[in-house]
Amino acid sequence: MANVHRCPNCKAFVNDSRVLALDGQCPYCGEESFGVLMRASGAATARRRAANPIREPEIPRDLLGKFALAFELLFSHLPLFAALVLSIWLPARLIIWMGAAQTAGPDRLRMLLQLTGLITVLFGPIYAGAIVHTLANAMSGIKTTYFEAMSAGLRAWGKLLLARLVAALLIVSGLILLVIPGIALAMRCALVDEVVVLEGESSASAPWRSAWLIGANVIEVLRATLLSVLVIVCFFECLSFLREFIGTPNNPWLELLCYWAVDIFAAFTICLFFLYYWEARDGEALLQCDFAEAPIH
Repeated sequence: MANVHRCPNCKAFVNDSRVLALDGQCPYCGEESFGVLMRASGAATARRRAANPIREPEIPRDLLGKFALAFELLFSHLPLFAALVLSIWLPARLIIWMGAAQTAGPDRLRMLLQLTGLITVLFGPIYAGAIVHTLANAMSGIKTTYFEAMSAGLRAWGKLLLARLVAALLIVSGLILLVIPGIALAMRCALVDEVVVLEGESSASAPWRSAWLIGANVIEVLRATLLSVLVIVCFFECLSFLREFIGTPNNPWLELLCYWAVDIFAAFTICLFFLYYWEARDGEALLQCDFAEAPIH
């Protein structure tokens, strides 16, 4: 995939070869320092790639191909992603488990769901932002450490939390008015994490930027979402069956281990939607450059 850089003036994404073809100027605003900044960034990136060589994957066009690549990204970064996810869910699951241990029956299930939802809303943006940052570096051939990734996640935490809340308000409004518009809004907001972490969009503008990048791919993103949920449920059921098979279905520590395994496994969804973002961003950048170079009649 071609390297894409963001203009420091107008914030447009531009392919590096097109910038060089235009003598280092941004094709939109004419920013002359763009080429200098791009070459400096490219030199720094090249040094990091040489020190930490990583294969740059091509993004498949089909859904199953994206799923396969998402799992490849997950397992190739499994120790790092597991550390990022468990930084939140290791203590969180212990807290949930201790809280739910005092109740039984339907009340226990309700408490589990409520506490899980609360922690996902409040602290999920931290590791999600960290994973998105790591994936962006990986696509450019740059290796990311735990502390670099976690720092990026913490920096984006507040803005990403607000952006998710804005997106949730839009989605709930759509569901209240009519169900189908609410589902469509949910799919169009699927890239909020990426545009906040990688593009620095504000909490208010992130859902609109995400909707722009999704474009006409709402149905495909819906299919990806439904298939992701099905895969996670199947993984959880397989773990539950395994616990019953070995004769320890009521062991609380094995139950905790299963939940932690599902938390880590579910990170593949972040990888999956990141691929949709990266594909859309690359296509947008190439389209912008082609438009800028088109002759004016």
